[in-house]
Amino acid sequence: MHYSPDLIKDWGRVLQKATNATIMHEREFLAYHPSDKFQDCSVILYENSKPMAVFAAHKEGEMVYSHQGLSYAGLIQVPCSFDQKLEQFKALMKYFEALGVSLLQIKETPAFYNSIQDEAMDYIMHLTNAKTIQMELSLTINLPLAVKNKGRKANIKQASRQDLKIIESNEVKSFWEALLLPNLQNRYQTAPTHSHEEMSFLMEKFPGKIRQFNVFKDGLMVAGATVYFSKNCIHTQYLASNSQGRKLNALDALVNYLGNTFAEKYKFLDFGHSNENLGLNINKGLFRWKESFGANSFVHRHYMVPVDGWKKLNKVYKQSS
Repeated sequence: MHYSPDLIKDWGRVLQKATNATIMHEREFLAYHPSDKFQDCSVILYENSKPMAVFAAHKEGEMVYSHQGLSYAGLIQVPCSFDQKLEQFKALMKYFEALGVSLLQIKETPAFYNSIQDEAMDYIMHLTNAKTIQMELSLTINLPLAVKNKGRKANIKQASRQDLKIIESNEVKSFWEALLLPNLQNRYQTAPTHSHEEMSFLMEKFPGKIRQFNVFKDGLMVAGATVYFSKNCIHTQYLASNSQGRKLNALDALVNYLGNTFAEKYKFLDFGHSNENLGLNINKGLFRWKESFGANSFVHRHYMVPVDGWKKLNKVYKQSS
């Protein structure tokens, strides 16, 4: 069923029960995008009148994307059998085919966000002749943090002697203006995906799920992180420091703080990827910095799915003779 605002409670019921749901899949998170930028084509799938899965998407001509406004999306499901997953995806593709859609592009939600490890959807992608059109390599730390790299351990120890203060803040503007914007521009010639106004809006909508942590030395901000909190994972959406912060290893101290403070409740710290050029290149320095904390690599796949591939899902089961 096509999503409409009167179905927001059903959408929320799926996210509450789904093991792979994150803040990215919340309707309020999607709502900050201007309505004229994306033609919403989101879907809720029901089974016996119960909402069982959601699919955040938008439509452009004969293409449906899930979702260009998000880092990841895909089919978010209440725990169910493989057969139910198969039928849900088949129903989704048949629905889009009826709308005149020919191709479906999906940025899957990385596997470590799922509290139940399951790769059924990857197999279903294979069955539909989906093509992997892009990959990134996400780096993720198993919590609690256990740094083995000698250089990184030395930096963390050195930072502990610098009388650094890590303080949680309820606003992001000062971090954006003092650190994030100049850091991204000067070091990478880029800009953050979100403005500070957008992030402030999201923080108000999701209290406790988006949090800001800043590092101070003698009252001056030298580093900071904007962190998303999901069911089993925390994600450093933005990390930045200035030249003084780099000399003091302030980000090392901050990652160490996050990786130990929240280890009791969360299983992973997601650093995100360090890819460029549609995943074909890696920022070596950034990648090695993340890896030195003990982060492991996870593939983040982007699929292109022919919508008529649902027909192949009818031939999965071989009848016993």
